[in-house]
Amino acid sequence: MRKSLLAVILFLLIPAQTFALPTPGPKANPPGDLSVMVVASESVQYLEDWVNPSMVNRVSISRVTKVKPDQVAYCGFIITGLTPSPEPTSTIQYSVGFRLIGPSGDILFQVPEYAKGQLNNPDKPILVMADPALDLILEATDPAGAYRLEAIATDLFTGKRARDSYEITLVK
Repeated sequence: MRKSLLAVILFLLIPAQTFALPTPGPKANPPGDLSVMVVASESVQYLEDWVNPSMVNRVSISRVTKVKPDQVAYCGFIITGLTPSPEPTSTIQYSVGFRLIGPSGDILFQVPEYAKGQLNNPDKPILVMADPALDLILEATDPAGAYRLEAIATDLFTGKRARDSYEITLVK
């Protein structure tokens, strides 16, 4: 009885995040089903893993949702569902733009074509990390509160667009 009671008490005292399951990553969409996903982490490691061939299908992103002044949030834009151009070139081409919206709802800055890329047509659906990633730093002079990073990905062959956003809260 004592062991059971002790086990129950310990179970209740252990933080719930200890039992959190890994969040499954995005799945690659077929050509024509364009989507973009904005991610952010306190560590640049996931970006380094992404370009490492030995890490294929094993990239882990520890997402950050709160930052302190001058802390870097390493933001990435993951695109999938790009449509290949016709033969003989058969490439997928994209561009990604973004804007940052502050706690007041005002657009603080925007870059319509932040990153562009082209890859040979893959044999199967893939996830593409736009290059370059974005190092986002909110400063001590910025107001505390929720900031929204919005991305627009464009399939340069079809002209189709997809949007996503990510919220990061500046705490002081």
